[in-house]
Amino acid sequence: PTEPFDGNSVELDLPADREYDCETRTLSLGDDTGGGSDEAVTGTVTATFYACPDGMTFETLDTSQCDVITDGFDFGFQGDVNVHLSDATPSGDGYVWSGLDSIYADNGDPVTWSHIVYSYPAGYDWIAYSYDGGPVMEPHAGGFTFTADQPEHTVDVYFIQH
Repeated sequence: PTEPFDGNSVELDLPADREYDCETRTLSLGDDTGGGSDEAVTGTVTATFYACPDGMTFETLDTSQCDVITDGFDFGFQGDVNVHLSDATPSGDGYVWSGLDSIYADNGDPVTWSHIVYSYPAGYDWIAYSYDGGPVMEPHAGGFTFTADQPEHTVDVYFIQH
């Protein structure tokens, strides 16, 4: 018989009053404590937005000169669904999106979340950003995933001119 299991091992209780001709097989599973793609978690993103001085481009970006802004734009993430600023909760100087999926329910593949600017603040047409305190970058393909080890991400978004 087949015995389904969710963990990395299963114990079978076999009736003692029968004889068994058993074939033993060992299945080694990868260590999923690092948040493998088969482990569903819900993630949280915290974002802070900055408006940089008029005329500042990526090449001249000095993040210390940018001021926090909280309205006049629409920003979000694309993953298994699209979320907007209106789906986030204001928190301090930024916004928090919570309850974001880590895997697609229909096939168990990991969800990659990518940022998207739905509308820029007046006078801006480009962004630079930093995930989790990393380097400030221009937009590019890719995104982030949620794992058991990293169920939260932070992003700083700098509105600039292109």
